[in-house]
Amino acid sequence: MVYGVTVGECMLGQSRGNHSVAIFLVAIMLASLFVGAASPHSELNELPTKSHSNGVEYTLYLASAPGGHPTDGRITTERPDGSQEEESASGTNVEFSTDQLLTDMVFSGDSDNGQWKVDIKLWLKATGQDGSTVDWTVSLVAGTSIIATEEKQYQACTPSAGGLTGGGTTCEFGEKLFEPSWTGNSDFTVDQGERLKVVVSADMDCTSGGGDTPDTPNGTDDGTSGRQWPGGGGNTECDAWVAWDEIDNGAGFSEIEIDVQPLAGSQVKVQRPGAVWTDPEVETWYPNDDADMRIMQFNLELLNGFGREDIDTVSLTVIDKDGQIAKSHTFDENEIDEDGNSQRAQYNWTYPGGIESGEYEVDVEVRNTQGETFLLDHDGVTMSDFGISLTHGSDRVVEYIAPSSTTPVNLDLRHVGASGSGYNLTCEMAVLTNFGSNWIIEFDKADRIYPLSGGGNTAHPTLLLTAPDDLSGSPDVIEIRAVAYDSQTVMVHQTTLQLDLEKLDTYAPPMVSLWPEEHDNQYANSTGALNIDESIPRYVEDGVYTTFYLEIFNTGFDTDQFRIDVKQDSNANLRFWDNDTGQRIEENEGDGTFHTSSLDRHTTQTIRLQVKPSTSRDDADTGMIELETISIGNSTQKATIAFTIQRTFGIQAEVVYDCDSTPFGHVEADICLNSADKISFDIDITNTMGEGSTATDWLIVNPKDLDRNIDEDLYSDANANYSQWVYEITDTNEDPSPRVQLAPGDSQLINLDITLTAQVPEGNHTIYLRIREDISDSSLARYFDLPLTILIGKDKPQLSIRQQSATPTMVPGEITEIQMKVKNDGNTDVMVLLDVDVSGDWDADVISQNGAQVVTVNAFSEVSFTVTITAGDSALNGDNKQIFVTAKPLSEEESFPEQYTAEQTLNIRIKMDDKFEVIVKELTDPRPATIAIGLGMVILLVAAISGRRNRVEYVDVWVDEDDEESDEGEFEMPDLVTAEDDDAYDEDDIELVDLD
Repeated sequence: MVYGVTVGECMLGQSRGNHSVAIFLVAIMLASLFVGAASPHSELNELPTKSHSNGVEYTLYLASAPGGHPTDGRITTERPDGSQEEESASGTNVEFSTDQLLTDMVFSGDSDNGQWKVDIKLWLKATGQDGSTVDWTVSLVAGTSIIATEEKQYQACTPSAGGLTGGGTTCEFGEKLFEPSWTGNSDFTVDQGERLKVVVSADMDCTSGGGDTPDTPNGTDDGTSGRQWPGGGGNTECDAWVAWDEIDNGAGFSEIEIDVQPLAGSQVKVQRPGAVWTDPEVETWYPNDDADMRIMQFNLELLNGFGREDIDTVSLTVIDKDGQIAKSHTFDENEIDEDGNSQRAQYNWTYPGGIESGEYEVDVEVRNTQGETFLLDHDGVTMSDFGISLTHGSDRVVEYIAPSSTTPVNLDLRHVGASGSGYNLTCEMAVLTNFGSNWIIEFDKADRIYPLSGGGNTAHPTLLLTAPDDLSGSPDVIEIRAVAYDSQTVMVHQTTLQLDLEKLDTYAPPMVSLWPEEHDNQYANSTGALNIDESIPRYVEDGVYTTFYLEIFNTGFDTDQFRIDVKQDSNANLRFWDNDTGQRIEENEGDGTFHTSSLDRHTTQTIRLQVKPSTSRDDADTGMIELETISIGNSTQKATIAFTIQRTFGIQAEVVYDCDSTPFGHVEADICLNSADKISFDIDITNTMGEGSTATDWLIVNPKDLDRNIDEDLYSDANANYSQWVYEITDTNEDPSPRVQLAPGDSQLINLDITLTAQVPEGNHTIYLRIREDISDSSLARYFDLPLTILIGKDKPQLSIRQQSATPTMVPGEITEIQMKVKNDGNTDVMVLLDVDVSGDWDADVISQNGAQVVTVNAFSEVSFTVTITAGDSALNGDNKQIFVTAKPLSEEESFPEQYTAEQTLNIRIKMDDKFEVIVKELTDPRPATIAIGLGMVILLVAAISGRRNRVEYVDVWVDEDDEESDEGEFEMPDLVTAEDDDAYDEDDIELVDLD
């Protein structure tokens, strides 16, 4: 008998061809059952046990394992529909496991004479010669812990002699029941991330008469599944198999019957919309509450370790106090989401106003794929008999106060409890905020008592706040309380309302906004909060009035009137109309402005503004309109808006697509050219003429030919380099489209591709695409100029240094100047640090034309500078000196690596024309080479003199030996030296030495 469990991909206790190891492992397993009396299971790791209720019997099927599954087969709650699979278990383990469980799951066994067991039904087959037996071992494993094991022995099947050819007796798979059992608790837990496993192994004995000859492990006998034994009806394979999936001929399934608590820990919560899972539940609700307060949000968290595949249906039921269903809902597939290790669902129910009060039961029923149902417990919710809500009458959260002014605060006090006269309430109002004694705080009723005659009824108290002259130290928040009493004067509910208090001047700047006739998008706002680009053109048709809407909101505390002063009109004709009365607002003769009606605090007046552009072609097509709105109560309180109009002549164009879409008509070149070599615009051209049906030919002028783009003398934003760009204008079929033909109301789509072939500075570059009426006199032609803005990104610095003047020769101590230039080939202005470096006693300085070392070099331009060089006094004739000149880019936003620093090397040569000066210079300040030559000459001279002395021949004077002896005793004075004596050698004594 061989047993092992899977940990990761490996098998513990795996044995193939080593029967002694198998017996040893069996002994360990049996011994483990008796070790540790306190432990009910044989464990590889410590396995805590947990007790839970609401278990139900599951049938878990042994089915085919998908790719990547760590065991031979898979344990699943779904009935298999695949064809039979089988595997030899002889001498090895065949393992089955669930997927990794998403949550901890509790499994239970059936009672069996003081123990607990699990039924495991397996389809098995064993074959061998007559008398062969098979010992089957089946184990139940939780994670890496052995829960129970059972062994059973059966006779192996021996097919008859003709069995393999279709006749005689054949050996088929048969169903066998195993009941592995354990003691102790009935429950065991498989932890989250672990697997429930069943391990099957077989030990074959295929020797006649029983013996202990081990079987051949599966797959080790030259590719066969077992050994062939002679006799017994022919060659019989000695092997044992286990089968799973749907057994052939519909015989059944290999399966496990076990009690499971699949939804332990699952919950349902009743909350308000927008709540997250960790927010508290709402237990008390009110039958006549406001609609947005009658929305119950049911949040479900389903913890099923088997995952979504085990859940068939989920339904929610709300039951009233009489047992009637108030609401039911079955969640569809899309309403149940997998969230980590749980399944989540959410449903919002707006219960009807006036619903019966009382206790409501909340039931959630989950049905699994095997038809079993589970209920999630919930304590239910209460529909209260009594309740009140207090809100601002205008649904505001802010109230306004002003010096020496009274602020009325209109309130709504609503009975939200049960309907009917039996639920009448009396409510008392109070202000909890501590105002100073110089404030007057009062309600419109002196007793502050407001009756409510049943659920759904509303009272409207008014709180009056009278402020002092000095608002310093006034509270920022006011808290108002309402207390409800029933007919027995018992307090049944109370609520509070908090409002922010904002201080206002009596008069304040108005808030002014401008809208198109469609009223769908603001064109201007005086607060600046929307960051509206006032330069965006708003189209106005030539010769007619175009309608806009001007909204003026009184932000002051008191009633006010306003004057509209036209600061700029760009020669356009402006008319103002009261949109409520339809009356035209004429220019006031006294101050030349347009007066509005009186506006109460925080109210708005809408004024219809009509604009007709200038009729003179000499005036620019685009121009600014600026309006100033001034408080009449306090002329220092004012607001200004401005917007741009563009005159059109029956033709308009707009960009409907470009390469970055943020917004249309304004592109970033770096984005567009990241994946393409062109910048592309799709442009819709529309004939906006309101009359006639005749089609008009319109020319599409190439931007490179339009003076407005390239004539820098006439237009400040023009750039001659725009003419170097390549423009391709095509229709939707990608054919060239130099013109379009449009009748009034017609549109046509064209494409404009731009290739940037010439350099321009970084920043926004606006070019215009002109659509012009195709007539002979272009000065009378109608036209439209469509602006297209391209943002060119910043290049990295591209600096270079060029020498302008020749490099002179120099003499020691001389000063000279060399003219140079630093050039910026990038598209961004760069701040540059000019520097020069030289070694030794030489000196060098660099200075620009403005006298500084730091200069700004504009894009595609250059700056001249001077390098002043002073030759060192120690310089010698023929010296070459290197001077290093650098231009380093600087930025307050980033630092640039050395690779962006431009360098230039100057080579200066010393040339001295005076030979004597050269010699003196070499002697007084010899260079190393001169010193070396001098030392060499001295060495040669010494060698010559020494050699000459060694070659002189001396004449030996032989003295008689007797004379010498006689002279030894005499002392004679030497001869006096005279001028006639000469130590010089005779000519014959001198030998000339040839040094060559």
